[in-house]
Amino acid sequence: MLRKRALRKLGFCFGKDQSAESPSSLKIDIVIPAIEKDLDTLPYVIDFARLNVLHPISNIYVISPDSEKIKQVCTAKGCIQIHEESFLPFRKSDIDYRVGGVDRAGWMYQQFLKLSANCFCTEENYLVLDSDTLLVRPQVFERRGQYVFNFSDEYNKPYFDVYQRLLGYPPTCPVSLVSHHIIVNKWLLGELKSDLEKRSGLAWYEAVLLAIDRSELSCFSEYETYGHYVLGRMKEGVCLEYWYNHSLSPECIAEVYTYAVKYGKKYKSLSFHSWNTD
Repeated sequence: MLRKRALRKLGFCFGKDQSAESPSSLKIDIVIPAIEKDLDTLPYVIDFARLNVLHPISNIYVISPDSEKIKQVCTAKGCIQIHEESFLPFRKSDIDYRVGGVDRAGWMYQQFLKLSANCFCTEENYLVLDSDTLLVRPQVFERRGQYVFNFSDEYNKPYFDVYQRLLGYPPTCPVSLVSHHIIVNKWLLGELKSDLEKRSGLAWYEAVLLAIDRSELSCFSEYETYGHYVLGRMKEGVCLEYWYNHSLSPECIAEVYTYAVKYGKKYKSLSFHSWNTD
C-alpha cells in the first residue's frame, strides 16, 4: 500500500478491480507462442481468450514449430499458425545459452518470437499470451486511452539489471510486469528496438544476447523490457493493475472449467506451469 501511494505521487496510474468490465473498442490481434508440450492447455488458452478478452479480435496467431498437431488445433479453433522460423533471421539452434547443463535457448527464443510478432500482426496492437495461462475473468488491456499493464509478484533482479545494461538507465517503476501476458503496440516496440540498436550498434536481438548474464537461468524478460520501456516513455498512458494470477499443476487442466468457476471471481488468470507439481 505504501509503495502504491508513493508511486502515485511519482505519476504512475493504478486501476481499481473492475468487477463489471466494459468492453474496449481497440482492435487487437492475439499472439500465442506454443510447442507440442503445450497441446493440453493451448485449446483452452484460445477459448478463454475469445471468451474474456473484451476487445474486437481480428486474428489469433499461434507461433510454433512445424507441428501437425498444433496445425490441427489452429484449424479447429479458427486460428492462424505461424511457423517460428519464418520471420526471424536466426533459429533456436543459433542461440548458445546453457546454464549448468540446462539448455535455455528455447526459453530465450520464444521471447524473441513474442517481440517479433509485429512482422505479421495486422493490427497496431497485439496481446501476447503465454500458452499455459488462461484468462478466466472478462478484462480489457486498454481503457479510456490508457494501456492496462498487469503487475505481479514475479520480481527478479537480473531482469532489471539487463534492462539497465541494454538502455543505460534503470526502470522507472519498481514493480514486476511479468504477468504471462501484455499488450504490445507495434510503434512503441519499434522505438524500443531502435533505441537498443542505436545504443549497441547491433541488431536488437544481438544486443540482448550480448547483455544477458549467462550464469543466470532467468536473465531476461520480454515483459519487463517492453513494459518498463513504455512506462518510462509514457507513464501517464499506462494504467497498472494487480495481476491476480493463480498457479495450478498441469494435471488440473482436466478439470479446467471447474477451476475456472472456482477461482474466476478472485483471480484474473490461471497458469498451468509445467514446473508446478503441487
